[in-house]
Amino acid sequence: FKEKTWKRVLDKTTAMQRDNLEHKIHVSDIHIGAIKAAKANAKRAGVLQDMMIMQQDVLKLKVQNDTGLIVCNPPYGVRIKIDSIAFCRDLGHVLKDNFSGWRIAVMCPDWKHEKALAMPVHRRMRVLHGGSWLDVLDVGIRVD
Repeated sequence: FKEKTWKRVLDKTTAMQRDNLEHKIHVSDIHIGAIKAAKANAKRAGVLQDMMIMQQDVLKLKVQNDTGLIVCNPPYGVRIKIDSIAFCRDLGHVLKDNFSGWRIAVMCPDWKHEKALAMPVHRRMRVLHGGSWLDVLDVGIRVD
């Protein structure tokens, strides 16, 4: 990182830091290895007490609150062998059917996955993730 950029990001995130969260951060993955890694990383970062980490299929995710934020990094068929296009289609249905009005960010490797998700994109941000460029899509059905 460039020092000036790093300092700006550090200052911004430090200003956002809170001692006590009003709500727990819910984290889930279907793979137990990912759950173990999430717990270890949260413990090392000192935020384990603020998190609820569970093994769960995202396609069976249920609404717990009227509003919230979902950040999703679905499999794209590289590390986890899966029909990733069909998965994105199913994920889009779950998010549209159950999470209207929520803020939703989905990491998406290409236009095929974005099209399969079939959700309106409000903003996109390109990020380097795992050595590949991905779009983080701000999607969802907004309720104003």
